[in-house]
Amino acid sequence: MAELRQSPLASSSTSSFDVLGLSTAEERAYLELVRRGSETLRSAAEVLGLPEDDAARIFAGLEDKGLISRTAGPDPRMRPTPPAHAVSVLAMEVEQRLQRARIAASTLASEWKLKHHEAAVDDLVELVSGVDSLTRRVESLARQVETEFMGFVAAPVYLAGPANIDLTLEMLSRGVRTRAIYERAVFDAPGAPETIRRCAEAGEEARVIDRLPSKLLIIDGRTALLPVELGEVDAPPSAAILHSPLADNLVALFEELWRRAVPLTGGVEETVSDDVSADDRRLLEYLVAGLSDDAIARQLGISRRTLHRRLRQLMDLTGTDSRVQLVWRATARGWLPT
Repeated sequence: MAELRQSPLASSSTSSFDVLGLSTAEERAYLELVRRGSETLRSAAEVLGLPEDDAARIFAGLEDKGLISRTAGPDPRMRPTPPAHAVSVLAMEVEQRLQRARIAASTLASEWKLKHHEAAVDDLVELVSGVDSLTRRVESLARQVETEFMGFVAAPVYLAGPANIDLTLEMLSRGVRTRAIYERAVFDAPGAPETIRRCAEAGEEARVIDRLPSKLLIIDGRTALLPVELGEVDAPPSAAILHSPLADNLVALFEELWRRAVPLTGGVEETVSDDVSADDRRLLEYLVAGLSDDAIARQLGISRRTLHRRLRQLMDLTGTDSRVQLVWRATARGWLPT
């Protein structure tokens, strides 16, 4: 077979079509076949200067890629697929592989994001279980508070919080603003009325509401402690400690319920007006808050009979015949906040 001039592509040391999945040897064989039109395996091997077995493997690869076809007969000839069509087919296959790679990369990216998101959540959420662990954690948070300590105190009271007098008095002594919203049922707990009264006298801002969604502690508006149910039988008390920004929604919830709750005051020594004492004002506040007669009596440290007598005296003083009228007239006289 006569020697033909090599094309620049055929003489290159690297494959120009490697991006399409062709090796240097496959590219050279295809280009030679394109230049010659068709060849038998034996003649093509001679042109390429390769053993026939090696040439057979190369042309088999080109046939698999759709770049050549074979004629029928005992000594078939190999014909090249037109280059424009051949390159289009290869490019489509490469695009399909790239698409599969993009899908795989997207899956990996999702897994990476999930893993790192979980790591970020771990930095924002801490789970504490057991009464002793919870108590220690609450005491630690109370010592760390700098400006404000807020809390929901719901029944039953078993977790240290704003109602814990030692913690509250220590924070108040440091100038920490302490605000607590008490669920009405808390006032029926033994010892709770006295504790609430002492905290209020020391400067705690306290309000009462009919029901609270949960117990809650918030430290400096950035960290919140929220009880959680683990869903296990006999599981110990547990709480999630949420850090900002997860705590932000709980701060907003506290402020909303704070606006709805009824204020309570301490200061039993002060005189509110010439007509009513500070104790009478507290009685009226508890009445507005919806506390039961027993809870009001315990809060004031008096008997139920004495409570009824004082209510009757206030009704006589205001010229009213019912508790609703008494509250309305007391508000009009400035004995209660509007």
